[in-house]
This record gives sequence, C-alpha cells and structure tokens, in this order.
Amino acid sequence: MKRIIQFKVYRREKYYVAECMDLPVVTQGRKRVNWNNYINTSAAS
Repeated sequence: MKRIIQFKVYRREKYYVAECMDLPVVTQGRKRVNWNNYINTSAAS
C-alpha cells in the first residue's frame, strides 16, 4: 500500500530545508538534489 507524504521545502541562507508534514522528519542539503535524496531515504524508513 502506498502512502502520500507531504513535505514543506524552503530555502535558508545556505541550505534547502525539507520538513515533513505527516512524520517527524526534517532534513537539509546544500543543493536541491541532496535533499531530494534525503527525503526518499527518510520516507522509506
């Protein structure tokens, strides 16, 4: 069964921050590619 997980993504001074709206997950990365990988990894856990 698949589940939709929503993230709020915003840019800070040096990092992009992705904050999950449904789970207690927050991640950051310098490039958009980085946080996209982090989201996929953390959401799969």
